[in-house]
Amino acid sequence: MLFAVEHAPPRHKAFFGSFPQVGDGVGYFLSTGAFALVAMLGHDALVGWAWRIPFLLSAVLVLVGLVIRRSMEESPEFEAARLAEQEQAGKKQATPFVAVVRDAWKTWLLASGAFLITVGGYYVVVTFMSTYAVTELGFTDAQAAGAGTAAAVVVIVCTPLAALAADRFGLRRVTLTGILLHLVVAFPMFWLVGTRSVTGLWLAMCLPMLASTIAYASIGTLVSGWFAPRVRYTGLSMSFQTAGLLGTLAPAAVTWLFSASGNSWPPVAVAFAAMALVSAVCLIACDPERAAGKDSVAG
Repeated sequence: MLFAVEHAPPRHKAFFGSFPQVGDGVGYFLSTGAFALVAMLGHDALVGWAWRIPFLLSAVLVLVGLVIRRSMEESPEFEAARLAEQEQAGKKQATPFVAVVRDAWKTWLLASGAFLITVGGYYVVVTFMSTYAVTELGFTDAQAAGAGTAAAVVVIVCTPLAALAADRFGLRRVTLTGILLHLVVAFPMFWLVGTRSVTGLWLAMCLPMLASTIAYASIGTLVSGWFAPRVRYTGLSMSFQTAGLLGTLAPAAVTWLFSASGNSWPPVAVAFAAMALVSAVCLIACDPERAAGKDSVAG
């Protein structure tokens, strides 16, 4: 995403930066589509051996990623920063990781919080909701996978559209809108799946995924501007991975909440809304100009 943003024309940074984000939707589409196909073999076959097939096929994508990365050149902005650093080679400078932790830790934490709902909320939808639909509401594995495939189509189609809106109306405005939409859908998505209809299941997964897409399409581009070139890759990666660490715990956490409340979904909806609220507060609290200035000193 950072490569795309740094190579993009000034007025189309969100749009260019959204294409790697579409990769999430494509990956989700391929995975749910593959599981939908193997689920047709039956539940016993799926849990017994067929689940291994999609995982084995995913190894091919590792090779694709390596080929793409080896063929990419550094961006002009990064090269300019590296040349400036070489000119000051006599000055002792901290590594980017140390610079972020020491001088830009507030930006790192706020960025991590801003990413939280787009990562943690995503896992709640694709992991918890699918499991909840099958184990508690009686949907089949194939029906749950089909709803996930539909949600993936929403990501693929709407990500570039949301990014175009961000380029036109502002990164912060569109990203914040997407984050706040998570608050709007937190309870309705459970009411919809509670209808026990396939249509309700599709809406229960597609609506929160639409909210996630609106925010996720531009948040990477937005947060990358909070860090100066020398620490940008490290700062952005640390922020996303910190949110990812917390986000991967979200399904287990909400599953525990669900069980502790006597198999009741309202606490899960509250937790989903709380993650969105944290992300909104962090996004509003970060002053991008002050953050970039702080990172510049660190670099």
